[in-house]
Parts: sequence; C-alpha cells; structure tokens
Amino acid sequence: MLIDKLIPNIDRRISTWIKIQEELKKEPPPKQRPTITISRQFGAEAYPLAEILQELLQMKTGDPWTIFDKALIEKVSRETALSENFLTNLGDASRAFDALLTILPGMRTHSDAFKILSKYIIRIALDGNAIIIGRGGAVLTQHLPHCFHFRLEAPLEFRIRSIQERLGITSQEAKSLVDENQKMRERFIESFLNVSISDTRFYHAVFNNSKSNPRGIAQAIMPLIFENWGSERVETKI
Repeated sequence: MLIDKLIPNIDRRISTWIKIQEELKKEPPPKQRPTITISRQFGAEAYPLAEILQELLQMKTGDPWTIFDKALIEKVSRETALSENFLTNLGDASRAFDALLTILPGMRTHSDAFKILSKYIIRIALDGNAIIIGRGGAVLTQHLPHCFHFRLEAPLEFRIRSIQERLGITSQEAKSLVDENQKMRERFIESFLNVSISDTRFYHAVFNNSKSNPRGIAQAIMPLIFENWGSERVETKI
C-alpha cells in the first residue's frame, strides 16, 4: 500500500521492544516510566515527530524507546511468539481497560477485535518508554497519569503538500489520500470510543504542524514531559 512508505521500519522497532522487555525482566524500573501518545490529522508529520522524540528521549533517559503504530501492533498480534510476550501481563491491561469503561461510559465495546486492540495499547502504555501513534491511544490511556498526550493538526493545503512530497505523488492523489484516510480515522474513533479525537481536553498540547517543524515540536514537548513526570500526581494507579 502506498501509505506504508510513511511507516518507520517495523522489524527494527520490534527488536527495540524485545530489548526493553528483556531489560524489564532483569531489573524492573524504580518508578513508572512515561508513555507518549501522538494523535494527528492525516498528513500531519507524526512519524517524523515520533522519530525525533525517540532520539531525544533516548538521549535524555539513556534507555531505548519504541514507536508503536497500527502496523506494529497488528504484526505483534499476528505472530505467536510476540503475542505471547504481550499476553504475559495482559491482566494489568485488562484491569486498566475495565477502569477505562467507568470513565467513558459511552464506549461501544461490541467489537472483540477492538477490545483486544485496546488492551494491547494499554499494555504498551503500562510498560512505558513507548510512543504510541494513533489508534485512539490518547483516549484509551487518558486515565493512566504517567501518559502524556499530544496532537498534530495543520491546514488541509499543508497536509496535501506534505503527503505529496513524502510519497512522490501528484497533488490530486495526495488530496484523495488525505480525504479518505482522515474520514476513516474519525469514523474509527467515533464508532468505538464515542468521542471526537480532535477534542482538546484529551491533550497536554495541540501543535499546528504548519507553524512548527517536527524537531521544533519535539523540543517543545520534552520539557512538558519532564517537568511533570515523577511527581506524585503522575504515579500510576489501576
């Protein structure tokens, strides 16, 4: 698929995640590690932002960080050995998911596939050192106080031009991709979570991607995380 070109290398990210899991088994961290979620309008530069954040966070913490998106989560769920790694501690995710239902009483849970996806996302967030892109991560982990949530928006013209340049396609092809995928994402979230993903109450900050490049946004995000991470009000309770 054409938009797969926008997705960072999956195998490399899986290797990083496995390394994190191995380190956790050897020596559990002394305190809950943070997780970041990035929501975006289609065409806003979430992957470039996530990769810069990963670089800055690894330099700051000295630990590996993993970028999780739809493609990586689906690969994990399909491959037995990787899935077993996730399922080992899924009980914690299930309890967090049950807590989420009390916070979002309008959440529609008729889809077993979405329930599983939600628990995987929450499990990833509980482990920490994760950057979760899309999939309603900001809403699903809203009740976990060690999670920090950010959203990227931009005018339609900027998003069309960004997709056109990154994929090397025509302006009309880029516009079709932006229109189709934006509507699909909005329907996905509204169908299962009964909320609007653009609702600013879910985010620590919303950035206009046309006003700031990914590195500038990443550098603005860093102090927002580390000024708050570790205080009493961000200790995780499930």
